[in-house]
Amino acid sequence: MGKILDGVGTILDGVGKILAFFLSALTSHLLSLRLCVCSLERQLSARPYLAGDAYSIADIATFPWYGALVLGLLYGAAEFLAVHEYTSVIRWAEAIAARPAVARGRMVNKAWGDPAEQLPERHAASDFEGKLKDPSPPKG
Repeated sequence: MGKILDGVGTILDGVGKILAFFLSALTSHLLSLRLCVCSLERQLSARPYLAGDAYSIADIATFPWYGALVLGLLYGAAEFLAVHEYTSVIRWAEAIAARPAVARGRMVNKAWGDPAEQLPERHAASDFEGKLKDPSPPKG
């Protein structure tokens, strides 16, 4: 029994230090993320898109991260971060997700999840046929 208990204090001390560091880092990152979502909420409460009244590269670059987060498509963190409180961000994300080009883009090179939402390789516009809810083919 003595041999079993010899290292317990050292092991528990190490585990405690690792947990304290992990929890501190996690808390810090979650607070930073929440501040970013709050900033988006403020911005989007005054206008339909990030840079004003028109869809722009700012929306295109931001949606895959923050849009997917608030729609519950990323990390499963939506409930934990209480994203339902950010109604303007949700409105923005839903509007962008509804765009046919975004639906197509979210399918390309996707090899996980529902097979109907996957397009592991894309070589022609016809690759989307039968995959999209919107039957109109992509332009370009």
